[in-house]
Amino acid sequence: MKHTYLGLIACLIWNCSKEDTNDIVAKVGFCNLTTYEFISSYSQKLLSNTVQDSKFERERHLAQLIKNSLFADAAIRDGLQLDTISNYVFKLDSIKIIRQGLHSRIKKSNKVKVNQQLIKRHYKWMNRECEIRHLFFQDSLNAFDTFQKVKSGIEKFESVAESIFKNDVLKSNGGYLGWIVYNDLDPNLEKHIFDAPINILIGPIRSSYGWHIVEKLDERNQIFIDSVEYKLKKQSIVENIIKKNQQIGSDQYVNNLMLKKNISIDDTLVNFATQMILIITNSDIKHSEKELRLNSEKRILFGISKLKEMANETLATYDDGSFSIQDLIDGAKSLNIQKYKSSPENIFYKSLRNKILFEEGLKNRIQYEREIKLRLRDKKEDLYSRIYLDTYFWNKSENSFPKAIYNNLADSLRTISKPEIYWHTFDSIFKNKLDIKTL
Repeated sequence: MKHTYLGLIACLIWNCSKEDTNDIVAKVGFCNLTTYEFISSYSQKLLSNTVQDSKFERERHLAQLIKNSLFADAAIRDGLQLDTISNYVFKLDSIKIIRQGLHSRIKKSNKVKVNQQLIKRHYKWMNRECEIRHLFFQDSLNAFDTFQKVKSGIEKFESVAESIFKNDVLKSNGGYLGWIVYNDLDPNLEKHIFDAPINILIGPIRSSYGWHIVEKLDERNQIFIDSVEYKLKKQSIVENIIKKNQQIGSDQYVNNLMLKKNISIDDTLVNFATQMILIITNSDIKHSEKELRLNSEKRILFGISKLKEMANETLATYDDGSFSIQDLIDGAKSLNIQKYKSSPENIFYKSLRNKILFEEGLKNRIQYEREIKLRLRDKKEDLYSRIYLDTYFWNKSENSFPKAIYNNLADSLRTISKPEIYWHTFDSIFKNKLDIKTL
């Protein structure tokens, strides 16, 4: 499966229905511009604060995407092939899209009932702050064993925190997280903590990260609840509750899946490989800027060479599969490594989890769903567009592409493949106000 899934995906993505245009914004020769590509790229533009949403900006962005489709169509007509780097990028994009597709299916299957009592509870939580400290464990056995020891007084909360945390702050402050507000925490943690009594040990609680033992030290509540504000926010609270409960259901699915896989880990090799990842990204550096400039290149080259040498070494085995250093490298590319600086082993756990979810997605035939096929096709067409420009027109010596040549090229290609825009589909994207937070 490891060597054939890209070929399978390549066969699938060109076989989407030509008749259904509910998710096709424009057709350009062999290529389709989908609602998924438009929403994703336009949302990113709005989030970057480079433009303000308007009819003009929407249509200008549509025109830009159509140009990209013209270049992709020309590449396909000319029989251009994706190079090694492009195929690798497409592989990483495919893993992410199929994994997200599985998550989406799980969330949709988790039906959530929301009553008035639940809505009011969440509204109170929105007006509450909780002061907490916590202990974190990757495995349930250690979490439950520690919970009993701390609860019975055999071990002290602070002592356990000092022994388990690698983060210097959490190690020294006894796992103290301070004051947290609604939406700060994993949804399952939030559900248990916000109504928990003060100074009572609760847990272990399972989150998307692992297992937690938590103590609520204090809470602060807004005394006056505004009934007008409640009515205004009621619908958004309902939507938030549904999202949170879907997330909890999705996390439970993932956690149960990981438990069933009988995973065996080479901890020594995992520690070495994740340290090399930190070296390559300079995430382990604690020196001055001058020292960083002097040592950076050598350290990075050392890290890269070590990982290349050991790319096929196995970090973990599980039912029906294994996880290598190359898989770790691939997985790390989709993560914010700085976020895992204090707990580098989580780079491994997150990457391993993502690979298993991808494989589970393939088993569940996620790749055959229309949305997934179209999103995969979007990614491949984007790569064809770049290959076309790189092959014929990119000025490598100047590292630039003149705007006039770019626009003239697009205009000439329009005479060969005239874009057909489905305005009813384009307008439907904006039927309700574009909410960049949910796209």
